[in-house]
Amino acid sequence: MTLLTVLIVTTAMPLAPGVAQPADEPPALSGPKIEEEASRATLVRRGYDGALEPLEAPPEVAALDLFDLDDQTWEKIDVILGERAAVIDGVVVRNILTLVELQAANATGDAASQRRLLGSIVDQLEGLRKSGRLVDKLARVLPREHVKAYRDLVRERHTARFEELRVELHSARIEDADHAAFKRLIAEAIGLEIKRSYDRIVEAGTSQLEETLAAMELDPETEGEVRRLVQDFAQKTALNPTAEQRRGLFADIYRALPPDARRRLVNLYRDGSDD
Repeated sequence: MTLLTVLIVTTAMPLAPGVAQPADEPPALSGPKIEEEASRATLVRRGYDGALEPLEAPPEVAALDLFDLDDQTWEKIDVILGERAAVIDGVVVRNILTLVELQAANATGDAASQRRLLGSIVDQLEGLRKSGRLVDKLARVLPREHVKAYRDLVRERHTARFEELRVELHSARIEDADHAAFKRLIAEAIGLEIKRSYDRIVEAGTSQLEETLAAMELDPETEGEVRRLVQDFAQKTALNPTAEQRRGLFADIYRALPPDARRRLVNLYRDGSDD
């Protein structure tokens, strides 16, 4: 991530959409049903009310932690997940404004807008779908003795969530509830990956922004002004600035700095510039 990229990926980014976001704190486990499930490896865990506990990662990824895998296998897994993350992160950065609108639609229960906005993002992820299912890609790099158990874990989780959604939608008398449940399942999976992408971008951008500001050794007042410039820029450009806009941000920050900090900024920019 280059210096100017760091300067535009900040905590000023809007919150991720409310599609399939994991709860802040999973429900506590209790009762005989939970104790029975805890005796075997599974991604199907339920809370007090019998509802499935949310996962912090897609089932295809969460299931991997239930196996004792060697370093070579993890390296292959990391390549697959890294390539996927790069594609999704690119789509997220290019669609920040769409995600803001999607969040608003989720908050107001505007189902039509949710479908339209999420659909526009899904269309941009078509290449991932065409490249094959994630479960198949990961299964191919697992030791043979783990493949069946891995696929069973993923299938069990998806089936349990589908049944939960199906019952919910049938109870609400939703037309063609089975098909609607399947679409909800897919939307949740996409929403979770989008949220994880957003979190990655914010974590990386925030960490490197702090490192950059520390290296510039600014006084509190000047640092505050730089942060304001960066945050305003991120909001105005929706994290998709042109080269001219990036140069404009650099010029604005440069003018806000005292002479010694200007020299440090130029040096940092030379080390990390990509245009």
